[in-house]
Amino acid sequence: DLEATAGEPPPPPLKPQLQEGRFPLALVVFNNTQANFFLNNPQWVHPGDTFMIVSANAFSGDNEDYDARFVNNTAAALLNRFPQTEVLATTSGRRNTRTAINTVNRSLIDIVMTVWEPRNPDFPTAAFNRNDSTTVNRVTRNFAQEMTNLAHNRGLEYWMMPTGRSTPDRPKAGVLSYRDIIRITDGMNVMTQGSCVQNTFARAVDGIINDYQATGSLNKGLFVQISLSGSGPNEVTPARAFQCAQVGWSRDPVDAVTMWWAAGVPEDARDFLRRREALLD
Repeated sequence: DLEATAGEPPPPPLKPQLQEGRFPLALVVFNNTQANFFLNNPQWVHPGDTFMIVSANAFSGDNEDYDARFVNNTAAALLNRFPQTEVLATTSGRRNTRTAINTVNRSLIDIVMTVWEPRNPDFPTAAFNRNDSTTVNRVTRNFAQEMTNLAHNRGLEYWMMPTGRSTPDRPKAGVLSYRDIIRITDGMNVMTQGSCVQNTFARAVDGIINDYQATGSLNKGLFVQISLSGSGPNEVTPARAFQCAQVGWSRDPVDAVTMWWAAGVPEDARDFLRRREALLD
């Protein structure tokens, strides 16, 4: 494991050489049904895709336990079938993030990520609601630095998955500083799905890219996100989601578009993925 010099934060881990793909997706997996969807339909997965394995994505406190066995076993199965992809372990809360960092199989997983939005553990929800940007960003910076240091000590990258409600097109624009996050972490998956609903996706993505450029962080990871049916209030049709995905793919330095989807609505996932196949043909 990497060790820090006394008084200095640990150095970031060396970024692995990844397989570059066309129109890359981060494919969300938070149960065996979703894992089997891809294992049984390998035509939907391409080199350069990422599997985002989610455990304990809790909203009412750190009351759900991160399942290390599920994450590691699922990572092994997916990477055995799709060796030119990557796995990103995702959870929420301080306790669960620490557990993920300490238990991910390092031969399989290089990145741990925390979901960061109102009603998540540790997020200053009340401050976010009253536009107390100072409190929100102080807590965010402290959490990001703590987890980045822990991850780097294990030779891992650390990413955050912040709410998209602070992009330039949304009601909380500027309250949460994406620049603060990316200065500290190795990457972000910004939850831009609400901007897709509002048909302001391009403005949101361009604002995030501007933050990357302003901080000189263009070599750090960046995913943007859409949500399909069954995924809550920010869901859109596969057709609308794909329009937004094409905006994401057209922007440098976006590395991938995250397809958030519900296991109970596999037909929407198939519809969206078929649209990508048409681009690849």
